[in-house]
Amino acid sequence: MASATDNLVDGSARAAARVRGLRADRGAPVHLCRHCGAPLAAAARDAEFCCAGCAYVHRLVHEHGLEGYYRIRDAVVPPVDPAVFEPRDFTWLGELARAAEAGERVPELVIGVQGISCAGCVWLIEKLFHEQPGALAIETDATSGRMRLRWTRGRFDAVAFARVLHAFNYLAGPADAAAEEEGESRRLLRRVGLCAAFAMNLMLFSLPRYFGMESSFPYARLFDTLALALATLAVLVGGTHFLGRAVRALRHGALHIDLPIALGIVGAYAGSVAGWVLDRPEFIYFDFVGAFITLMLLGRWAQVAAVERNRRRLLQGRAGPQPVTVFTGVARELRPAEQLRAGDVFELRPGQVVPVAAQLETPAAAFATAWITGESEPRDYRAGGLVPAGAVSLAREAVRLRATEAWAQSLLAQLLQPAGRDVFRHRALERIVAGYLVAILVMALAAAAGWWLRTHDPLLTAAVTV
Repeated sequence: MASATDNLVDGSARAAARVRGLRADRGAPVHLCRHCGAPLAAAARDAEFCCAGCAYVHRLVHEHGLEGYYRIRDAVVPPVDPAVFEPRDFTWLGELARAAEAGERVPELVIGVQGISCAGCVWLIEKLFHEQPGALAIETDATSGRMRLRWTRGRFDAVAFARVLHAFNYLAGPADAAAEEEGESRRLLRRVGLCAAFAMNLMLFSLPRYFGMESSFPYARLFDTLALALATLAVLVGGTHFLGRAVRALRHGALHIDLPIALGIVGAYAGSVAGWVLDRPEFIYFDFVGAFITLMLLGRWAQVAAVERNRRRLLQGRAGPQPVTVFTGVARELRPAEQLRAGDVFELRPGQVVPVAAQLETPAAAFATAWITGESEPRDYRAGGLVPAGAVSLAREAVRLRATEAWAQSLLAQLLQPAGRDVFRHRALERIVAGYLVAILVMALAAAAGWWLRTHDPLLTAAVTV
């Protein structure tokens, strides 16, 4: 009997085949990179890979006997980052691992990881971990981009494992301190799950009305009451997210995009409650309340999750600089990068980040500046050249530089500074929201006036207004 894993592998393979078939049917390019699945350019159709990074990682995957990754991964994944060829400094990880082994319990460590894009990545990372001597257990959370490692004391080399991950295009970094707490996206995801359950049950109790159930039916009132209870739960669980944010923004004199959403929730819920109290089922739309809240939460979760993912990429991929060796006369001392001052002469190990803008004193060295300038190719510097803060040393040996600024003035310090909690005012967006609200309210009031003059029915007028 086939196992669940086999079914998953076969299903993923069939999905990838369907993607290729659709591309062929539509006349799109069918020449795909063997590693990432991206379409190859017309000039590169004779090649098997879209870049050298994909060719390199593809070879590593087969050398380790992990070809199952290509049956599990998504049909298309991001190409390999050119940074896979750059050396990295994992001194910080060695220090954390030593601290974890100093205790009496089984060594355990939580670190961040960048580059996970699908279930195949999680499978590959766990396989690579269990290839390491002394590895006991690993828990990989693709949503938060974190790994929890447990190993046998004295046998596991965390730095070696990080270097293996880096070779496979997964970059280990310190777990963000803020990420140790539950992120907003996770809290929103719980709200989405609950509200989706409420919405589905609301549809279950609302469908009889759509199929002609009369108010005289023995269970009609019970169905409406259950719909009221579920809609109330949806408002309490999901609607309060938008209501609270809209109220807080108004207290600061700002118009937030959550305000029209909050008005829609309150209006639809209040109108439906009035229809329930007066036993007027034609004005009850509790199913809309549940579906609207669920969809709005789903959109907000997608937005917040994207922001958190990009923030983790910055904080994990380019974590705070490691201490540097500073020359004080004839002596040397290891000093935190945050204590560097203009004029200090310091030394960088291969793969270490330049903490402040500095002049190169070594005759020549190469640095990677892709993440701060967008240039994928390394840059060669000569003695006296100004190396920007955030560049990564690609030299095979230690290089010496002279700081031209203090850490407080460094671009890297500004990029890694945590965002404040002050209310952000976007005046242009506030004007758009204000115009939108005014237009909606004017149309609603105009409709109310028209229907009141036509029918003199307060409930129908209120329903039209909502």
